[in-house]
Amino acid sequence: MDIVPASALLTGRQYFYYANSRRDLSGNTLNNTNRSFTTGFVNDLTLEPGLIAFLYYRRWDEEKYFDAFKNNMASSKAWGKSSTSIEQQGILGIVTCLLTRLFLVKTSGKLGLDEDKNLQQLKHEKKSQHYYEVSGGIGLRAFYREPSKITKQVWHLLKGNFIRKDSEQLYERQLRPVLTGYL
Repeated sequence: MDIVPASALLTGRQYFYYANSRRDLSGNTLNNTNRSFTTGFVNDLTLEPGLIAFLYYRRWDEEKYFDAFKNNMASSKAWGKSSTSIEQQGILGIVTCLLTRLFLVKTSGKLGLDEDKNLQQLKHEKKSQHYYEVSGGIGLRAFYREPSKITKQVWHLLKGNFIRKDSEQLYERQLRPVLTGYL
């Protein structure tokens, strides 16, 4: 068995089919040689880490909503006690969520609603402008409502050091112990 990157499975006009549930791929290449491939956590890492984190966050957000919905029905807040009524209420909840999304996609332009992304960006710009005007601080400050003591220390260190000329020894001496303590 060879372990290969996912993109290599698509090159060379190779034809594959799923052999079994272990995600083994096998097939014939153009020169009729039998090869077998095992796929696992192999990809080309073409997605940026921030995008992967955002996708996981969105998935977690959706799962949290439906998990709360499921728990409410399990704790006798459903329409009825029978499994059929609980299942029907669950299906209705999912259908309602999907229909609401479709409605928002179709009517947001007609109603003059901005996209969520634009609203969040506008809110962030207002917040950073307010901070810059009020405290005369750095406009790129991270906005935490109640940062921890270590976060404040790291932020003050970075703020002070970016004003001065960079020094690798300064970062090694001051930033490394603070970041190590934070982890």
